[in-house]
Amino acid sequence: LRRQELIVRDVAPEVLHAGLIGYRRWCEAREAAILAGSKPSIDVRTATEWALRAEPATPAAPVEIIALDTDPSRPGGARYGTLVHAAIATAPLDADLPSITRIVETQGRILAATDDEVASAVQVMQAILAHDVFHRARAADHRGALLRETPITMAVDGVLIEGVADCVFEEDDSYLVIDFKTDQPSGERLEQYRRQVGLYADAVRRTSGKPARAILMCI
Repeated sequence: LRRQELIVRDVAPEVLHAGLIGYRRWCEAREAAILAGSKPSIDVRTATEWALRAEPATPAAPVEIIALDTDPSRPGGARYGTLVHAAIATAPLDADLPSITRIVETQGRILAATDDEVASAVQVMQAILAHDVFHRARAADHRGALLRETPITMAVDGVLIEGVADCVFEEDDSYLVIDFKTDQPSGERLEQYRRQVGLYADAVRRTSGKPARAILMCI
């Protein structure tokens, strides 16, 4: 302060000393609060992060793998995967070809997808909806037993894991949990995907109290 004497000249030294001590205590308490607040009270991860870091022996539900016969020369990459997932999430399960085409083209404009990506995604959508699993999903939908893009939250070994299951439906007093991947994984990447959808199925089993099976659909 440039004129400190203006605020201290009529104050007793013991009062000044007590005020200084109080200020220092406040600074120490503030630093302690900031330090405590900087430490997360819970470890939160996405399901993808958890599956990437989880030990290979991490227990999870058994996983069935369904690989559609796809053109190896088709487009790939993150944008293409997002396009296919967006179409799956929004298309009615009984959509015909004109409806599928309109939906994929709309999502393609949103994502600035190429014509080749849009054309390939239309073919993939046709193959998905024609698969036997989706005949069963449609039947579950008619019964009101189908969930799509379902948020999943689960605690595993003190870690709070959050993800989204692409498709979950009930049949024969059990649940089927489906996760879609637009690449053709192998090795550790395949194991990572298996852990992820297995985690979703385990969460559904714990929540519902009913058996749950996991399907990894490589499209």
